[in-house]
Amino acid sequence: MKSEQLQQFLEVARQEHLGRAAARLRLTPSALSHGIRQLEIDLGHALFEKRGRRIFLTPHGRTLVTHAEAILGRIEEARTTLRRPELPWKGRLVLGAGHGLLVGRVAASLADHAGDEIEFTLYSMRSADVLGAVLKGELDWGLALSSNPHPQLRRSVLARLPLSVVVRKKHPLAGNADPKRLGSLPFAAPRAFSGLEVCERHPELARRGIEADPVFLYDAYDVAARWLGASEGWTLLPLDLIEGSPRKELVAMPIRGWKASVEIHAVSLNERPLPPPLTALEKRISGIWP
Repeated sequence: MKSEQLQQFLEVARQEHLGRAAARLRLTPSALSHGIRQLEIDLGHALFEKRGRRIFLTPHGRTLVTHAEAILGRIEEARTTLRRPELPWKGRLVLGAGHGLLVGRVAASLADHAGDEIEFTLYSMRSADVLGAVLKGELDWGLALSSNPHPQLRRSVLARLPLSVVVRKKHPLAGNADPKRLGSLPFAAPRAFSGLEVCERHPELARRGIEADPVFLYDAYDVAARWLGASEGWTLLPLDLIEGSPRKELVAMPIRGWKASVEIHAVSLNERPLPPPLTALEKRISGIWP
């Protein structure tokens, strides 16, 4: 049974007339009749019966119509798919992203793939844990903050966000642009993790002679935001990564000439080519922030 035979059979079934079907197929009636006869011999059953000048499907013929349409439909689907410049990617991808707004942005961006044959698993974790899981092969891809270069990792900068000196809105220094007074106030810093830059040693602090001795360590920006809202302290934060009610209670100190930023990095193993869905994901995320 060949696809050409099935196409000929369906045309005869639609026309219910051998001559009209032959004309549409640009075949001679004898050639078409021979092809149908060969198909009947192959299947062992008559597919048509003649009534006057017209021919009609037998029960076996009606059954073959259903199968022939399905077979030819799959062939056309395969032909259309294989003619595309890029084949649709199918499979399972395991991702990780930093707590809070980072993992939320990834989750929202994955909604574009809802109709694709891709299974996504997304974990919320600290940036340092993202790096470790990618290196162990437990994650196919991760989103981290301020990661250091690693020989086994491909690291792509998706955004650079301002890293500001942040206090609560009603803080005594909320409108004071003198950074020298910061050294006398409680300082909060992110807990040091392997593979990440540490804000308490940020070059901008050293450049301005600010000695920051942390009294509170945190592992997520939302934790820092809540500490700031209830204290006289300060820290370095990218306000663009904080959302919800804690964000409304914070303000960045307007320090003239302040130059500090935090980078959002997409990381994956060098040895693994980045699948097209992840390339598209990185492009979407990089367009979220200016």
